[in-house]
Amino acid sequence: MEPIVKKRGKQLFLKDGFGDFNQISLMNGKRRMPFKKFYVYQHDEIVVYPNRVDHHIKILEKHPNPLLKNTFVVLYLDPIGRLSFMIMKRHRSLPDEKVLEKAESTPPHRVFTCGLLANLFIIGAIRFRYANMSEVNIAIGYDKALDYDFKYFLPRFIRKKLAENTNKLVLLSQLGFCRIKLSEVLRKYQDSSEINNPMYIKSLTLDGLSYYYPLKFNGYDRYDKNHYIYSSRRYTLERHQIQSFLRKSITGQLVLVISDYLNKAIPIKEKVAKWLSVFGQKRSRDIYFEKFASGASESAFEVFQYAKSQHDNKAVFVLDKSHEQFQTLQSHYGKDSVVAHNSVKAFYAIFHADKLISSDLPTHILRNLYDNSRQLKKVILQSDKKIFLQHGISLATNVFERGYYNRKVPIAPDYIVTNSDLESSYFIQYPKYEPSQLIQKGTPNLDLYVQERKQEKQEISFLLTWRPWDVTGKIEENSYIDRYLQFFQMIQTHDFYQEIPVNLILHPKAKLLIENQFADVYASIEKFIYEGDIKDALLRSKVVITDYSSICYYAFAGGSNIIYFWGDKALAEQEYGAPNILQEENCFGDVVYHVDEQLHHAILTNYHREQPDQYVQNYAELVEYTDGDNTKNVYRAIQAIG
Repeated sequence: MEPIVKKRGKQLFLKDGFGDFNQISLMNGKRRMPFKKFYVYQHDEIVVYPNRVDHHIKILEKHPNPLLKNTFVVLYLDPIGRLSFMIMKRHRSLPDEKVLEKAESTPPHRVFTCGLLANLFIIGAIRFRYANMSEVNIAIGYDKALDYDFKYFLPRFIRKKLAENTNKLVLLSQLGFCRIKLSEVLRKYQDSSEINNPMYIKSLTLDGLSYYYPLKFNGYDRYDKNHYIYSSRRYTLERHQIQSFLRKSITGQLVLVISDYLNKAIPIKEKVAKWLSVFGQKRSRDIYFEKFASGASESAFEVFQYAKSQHDNKAVFVLDKSHEQFQTLQSHYGKDSVVAHNSVKAFYAIFHADKLISSDLPTHILRNLYDNSRQLKKVILQSDKKIFLQHGISLATNVFERGYYNRKVPIAPDYIVTNSDLESSYFIQYPKYEPSQLIQKGTPNLDLYVQERKQEKQEISFLLTWRPWDVTGKIEENSYIDRYLQFFQMIQTHDFYQEIPVNLILHPKAKLLIENQFADVYASIEKFIYEGDIKDALLRSKVVITDYSSICYYAFAGGSNIIYFWGDKALAEQEYGAPNILQEENCFGDVVYHVDEQLHHAILTNYHREQPDQYVQNYAELVEYTDGDNTKNVYRAIQAIG
């Protein structure tokens, strides 16, 4: 057959007389998204090659795409003979025809969910155009470990006959349902500790291949920030302990979330506060809070305190009522300035928020860690003054293209405090923040450590950063939990540690996990687990052992010697998707690779010396603002934001 595709420079065109629906012949323009199918038209009709009996995809031409790396423009016949083209990427194992088949088979679907007793039901239409699937299931989790049949109401031969018809009445032929057992979802959580479980349409082809597609309410959903505020009802998995609900990712994919139990009184308080906010006084507030709204020792509290010293009546600090300093702080600053997390007064203040000023994610103002509050999510979504003071300096691991720094993520900060030209350059280079969105005045919490640098230090603290990739429901060798056990065993074998306070500082998520799932392990190390503010432990520590945690910056500023444990550095960098910023040539502490005698000797050396000059110099190149005025300067910069 005569070639249909022509090349002009880097552009690929259909030959004269051929085009897409809009009569455009350019095949690899900017608007041609990978894996999106385009029919080829001639004389306003789709070009069809009839009388094909095998109903398989047939590739006619394949050309490298110079305008998009590692892609090809493929001209092919679809399963019913229509001439089509698509930009595709080569699969590591599937042949090109199967890659096209998978893309071709992406099912338009529209579903809804409902809960009944201990089950979650997915009900709706999932339409495979060519009916080339022998089975259709709903799979749950990144590992897709849970798998449930999607049962159609009509037999396959009828659905196949009507699969190409898009008449709304005829689409009812593709109706079916799936029953998900919530008890099995709970068991999956108990086995894997996985909190977010994306949902997929799993289809098994007639020749035995499994294809997975994101399950959405509407199969055509695209990126939309409003997905963030979608809210389903909560389903109880374990009475007064664990609940679950559905959320949407920013692409619209349904995610089954495992959450802590939410007391029934809290949503009522939220509704009361919302009602009062509509009819009450409309005075705007600046809302300050820290991680999980459970502490008063980080940058948010420091800036709040300075705000009150300046008689700032807008400043409101949200704190868990069970915090040991809650009553004292409320007495000192007033009941309208320090408010209890999840109280009517706190919700009321949040609904009048002008700025959200936090040392961690804005979602930590929610009712609990994983939450589905539409009203609070709206506050976050509508705010254009989400000010991130930094939980820790962002110069340990390279996180600039991940998570909440991604500007497409609805909870991404609008303004970020930075500590140096170097740190600011990363925010500009990777997530594309504007210089005007960077408050380069230094992390406020550093002031505390600088001011207390001369405090007597006798303790040793061991703190590893959270590693979600090795939380598997078991204590694997050299996993996050096992490293703590290795350290515990090491200090048990040396008399040196018997007279020195040693702190095992667990990430809050890890502490909950060990306490709930490994009670015997928790009991064995409980007396060493540090329960107070991390700041206090660091200020009292002569030596701090950590890995990739930004806590090392605080500790060093406070006069501690740092030891880096990098036994799984290569794996961590692979999981983070980029080399760490801290490497041996620029870090400011000794590096060890084993939690054994190597670490013990490093501790002995560092316990009996001052900070080496080379490490002091390395630190100064990474952190420029250590004069003790960060809090004042950051507060003034925040007030200048209109």
